[in-house]
Amino acid sequence: MPPADPASSEALLTLLASVRQGMTAGEVAAHFAWPLDKARQALEQLFSAGTLRKRSSRYRLKNP
Repeated sequence: MPPADPASSEALLTLLASVRQGMTAGEVAAHFAWPLDKARQALEQLFSAGTLRKRSSRYRLKNP
């Protein structure tokens, strides 16, 4: 799959910054009206890049 575009990554990071407990792929998909696979791919891409941390199925921003 192609990488998520920078605009959607930025919007996703902004959303995650506003939600202290993090979000699941399903919550992200519902918020942006994305297919679940696209939401999961975008989250996993940011997780792999070290931008997000993951606990169980919830993704959240790493502490600075």
